[in-house]
Amino acid sequence: MPITKADCKRTREEEGTPGGVTYHITKRGRGQKEAPLCFRPLANSLTEGTGNRCTNTAGKGTWHVGEGACRKHGGNAGRPPTTGKYAFRARERLADRIEYFLEHDYDKLMRLDTELAALKLLILDFIEEFPSPDDKKFSIAVTRLTAMIQAAGSLVEKISRVESRNALTTQQVLYLRVTMADILMKYVPVEKRERAIAELAQRVGSSTQLMIEG
Repeated sequence: MPITKADCKRTREEEGTPGGVTYHITKRGRGQKEAPLCFRPLANSLTEGTGNRCTNTAGKGTWHVGEGACRKHGGNAGRPPTTGKYAFRARERLADRIEYFLEHDYDKLMRLDTELAALKLLILDFIEEFPSPDDKKFSIAVTRLTAMIQAAGSLVEKISRVESRNALTTQQVLYLRVTMADILMKYVPVEKRERAIAELAQRVGSSTQLMIEG
């Protein structure tokens, strides 16, 4: 769906990026966040005077995704140049980004939130341009959309596993339960045991008393 400058709360231009100027757009509306868009004038907008602009992600379909024009609007599609100043800049930017990730701690490096958000954005963008059932590209589009949805589901599953990697397993909980009960029985006198259990339950949850007594 096209956008006009009137639909934007804020536009910020970043010069010198691969694929031309990168437009950082904040749409009007509550809770809208800044996003890099192609934002080049659409072909019919020049003749019809609508002012409609491209809402593709900056660099979509090119080697410089996230910056500059999209593939449809002259964004240097294909692989990055292997020689010249652009090749040097591409290698330099890649090295900087790798260094950035390596400087973060393990937990932040393992997070896949950004990748999931990017994939969802690509899916929504793909759906917006989805062909009609009578189009000869319809079956191919369905196959691609299915693959994208499966990839998103797989990524969600991976994120879930990463987030739960520090959670106690059932076996670990049972071991903790037996250990705590054994220590209380061994070292806490009978007359103080109930008070100890009550205070422990108060500090870490009401289920603790049931866990120990069970």
